[in-house]
Amino acid sequence: MPEADYQQKDGNGLCCFWRNAAEFDPIKLYQGTNGSWSYETLALQPTVTAVQQAVAGRRDIVVSVGLGAELGRSYTKFGDKWAQLSTSVQATLNSGVRFPATVGPNFDWGQLCG
Repeated sequence: MPEADYQQKDGNGLCCFWRNAAEFDPIKLYQGTNGSWSYETLALQPTVTAVQQAVAGRRDIVVSVGLGAELGRSYTKFGDKWAQLSTSVQATLNSGVRFPATVGPNFDWGQLCG
């Protein structure tokens, strides 16, 4: 996925104040200028499709997927939706591999939110 860190500065000259501060439901469809989208449809479904194509026919591969990084506030506010999404992604990936896929959130080591 493309890096979204544009090195924005806040009022104190600190970088990247948006990290871990975004609050969004990963399954909810949001309206945009080019139709509706969700984090699931925009980021995860293409990733899962790419992983499935990469491991096609290779049942000996172990798959681990991080749902997203630096989304701590979204994880805490919409934890049930992220858990639902994790289960769905894992089930989809497990259909083509011998070893169960591991799927879950990535947490920033320094802070959970903000």
